[in-house]
Order: sequence, then structure tokens, then C-alpha cells
Amino acid sequence: MLSSSRNRTGNRIDILDGGQAEMVTLEFTGANRCQVTVAGTGSLFRAVEARVGTSASAATMSVSDGARAETEVLTLGLGTANTSQLLIDNATFVSTNASGSGRFEIRRGSVSLANGATLTADSLCITNTAATTCRLTTTLGGRSAGVVLTQDDPESLDLQVPGGVQIVFAAEPAEVLKPLWGLQVPGDQVARLAGLLADGMITCDTTALSRVTRKRFGVHYDARADMSFIGVAKKVFGTYLLLR
Repeated sequence: MLSSSRNRTGNRIDILDGGQAEMVTLEFTGANRCQVTVAGTGSLFRAVEARVGTSASAATMSVSDGARAETEVLTLGLGTANTSQLLIDNATFVSTNASGSGRFEIRRGSVSLANGATLTADSLCITNTAATTCRLTTTLGGRSAGVVLTQDDPESLDLQVPGGVQIVFAAEPAEVLKPLWGLQVPGDQVARLAGLLADGMITCDTTALSRVTRKRFGVHYDARADMSFIGVAKKVFGTYLLLR
């Protein structure tokens, strides 16, 4: 049962005060602009589906302020819509379905992750080469933010759109005591991630990083956690022994 407030003004729906629901389905038809906001610490939505009709020109859905969404289907910007976007800000977004295969597919529009937000799924697919806005952008400040894939399978990361995944380091981190990543996959998939970088399917903007921090940027494998990531390796503190 949904216990949060919903404010409707034209084509806008806001769920702002927390709450829980088994299913939230939102469908817009013939709207020029559509906006859906889900926010509030403690919010849990087991399935959120947003569908935009073929005549819609823009749609925005945001999950923020600690809200948590577990969803089977998220479809934004169907038909002629070409400026749709999902904004995940300071929240956790988990993609699952009944069969246990959480496929997160960006068909049209864009997904933005920021402020420590994470998107967890079994697979990430960006394959619609006809959609110029079909991409996922993750922006990192002092905390990791981005996609966490759960399957140790090269096919779980299916990127066919150049620049489909963009990792932006927006600021120099104060300290990197643990890996600062924008994309994380299980197992040793360094060669796979490096290939996607070389092909331009994944792009990274490190201009805000210092020259020293930039030296620790790249594709890394963390043997202890058994995961590979694109980002900045943690700072290693050494011990100096002075002999006289």
C-alpha cells in the first residue's frame, strides 16, 4: 500500500514523503512533458514502471534522497520521445525480476547517477544505436557512484552505443581509502573493460582529478573483493624503515 503523498499537476507526479508499494505504474499518453519524482528516506517501491506514449516529447523520472526502488521494468521515452531520462541521485536502484535475472536495458533516453547513487543489476544493455541520447552517465565526487553488475559473464555488459556509458570525475577526492569506481563487475574482467574503453563504448572524464590521482585511474582488479572496476585505485600507505 502506498503511504506517501502524490501531487498531480498536469503531467507531473511527485511521491515525496517516503512510503512503500508493491507496484507503481505510471503511463502518459499524448503529453508534451512528463515528470515523475520518487524521493524520501525509507521509500521502497518493489516495482516501478513508467511508460511514455508515442507522442510524448520529453520525460523525466527521478529516484532520490535515499529512496530505494526495486523494479522489473523501466521504460521511458517510447515511440518518438527522445529526451527521456532517469535521474538516480543519492539512492539505491536495484533491477530484478521474478526469474532472478535483473536486466537493465536503456532503450531510449538517458540515465544519470550521482552523489553516491548505485544501480545494481545482473546485466546492463545499451543497444539502440538509433537513439543518440541512449546513454548512462555517472558522476563521482568523493564517493563511488555507478553500476554494479552481479554476474561474472562478459555478456552481462552489452554496450553497442559509442559513449553509451560515461564516467565523469567531477572533483578531486579528499582521500581515496577504498576504490573510487564508476563501474564495477564481478571477477577478473579487466581485459573486457579495457576493450570497451579502447572501443569508445565507455568514456571517462578525469580532467577534474589531480595529476597524482590520475596516475591511479584505470581498469583495476581487486583480488580480495574479486571484482574489477573502472576508477581510481585506493591510496596505498607504505612504511619507511630508516637504517643508520
